[in-house]
Amino acid sequence: MKKKETENRHWNLLNGRRNSKHLMFGRMIVAQIQRNLRNEKPRKAPSIKSSSSEDSSSSDSEDEERAPRHRVQLVDKKEQISKIRLSRHKLEKWVHSPFLEKVACGCFVRIGIGQNSGKSVYRVAEIVGVCETAKIYNFGNTKTNKGMRLRHGSQERVVRLESVSNQDFTDTEFEKWKETCAAQGVSLPLVEDVDKKYADIQNARNYVFQEEDVAKIIREKTRFSKNIYNYAAKKAQLIKEREIAQSKGDKEVAERYNKELMVRRNDIVAMSKRHWIVCRGLALGFQEVAPRTASV
Repeated sequence: MKKKETENRHWNLLNGRRNSKHLMFGRMIVAQIQRNLRNEKPRKAPSIKSSSSEDSSSSDSEDEERAPRHRVQLVDKKEQISKIRLSRHKLEKWVHSPFLEKVACGCFVRIGIGQNSGKSVYRVAEIVGVCETAKIYNFGNTKTNKGMRLRHGSQERVVRLESVSNQDFTDTEFEKWKETCAAQGVSLPLVEDVDKKYADIQNARNYVFQEEDVAKIIREKTRFSKNIYNYAAKKAQLIKEREIAQSKGDKEVAERYNKELMVRRNDIVAMSKRHWIVCRGLALGFQEVAPRTASV
């Protein structure tokens, strides 16, 4: 009997210890769950809109991967810059045009730089500006003082338009230009920019002049006209001699000077009209003047 009671006490004590361990383990699990709940950020329930947005962004990224990327392509063939080369003949036609500087900048010319062993040497050069020089010179059937600022590699200089060649670049000249640009750290033009400049040249060929454009061309041409200067000098001389005659009371001589001044005035008016017709025909290509100007 005592033995059985002792066994029961041991059994109850053992069960108590087990229950106590289970209770402690359970409390530890509950505490850990509570800590996790406190640290965990609240989750939003997925909505139709967010799902659609995710699908859309995923679709956009897939489209971007499938779409061809725009590649920057540099000039690497002679023919690419040859199509935006300006010849001397073309510059002779455009020298007094209002769009010259806008169209010319970014184009290329074949420029003579001298001779070597009796042979003319030329270089590929980019036009970076149009300016006026100190010298007035004959250019085609007109006179001008215009020059161009050219760049070959990193070097720039101003030359007169008469130094431009009518011939296309040679392969040797093109390769020399590429080597110079590479050696001096100058980037070659983009094919995209060449195409845009080619479009500018085509627009310039179809440019429709207005009356004010023609008037501006005539004013620029007459700036360097020798006849205009001679007339102004002769007019000043006749006026001075007329005043001397009038001061002496010699009316007959003064009247003779008046008639001569009138004749010269009529001559210059007639010359200006002829000049207008010639300039208008050259500028318009013998086309009619339109009420508005096409863009260049």
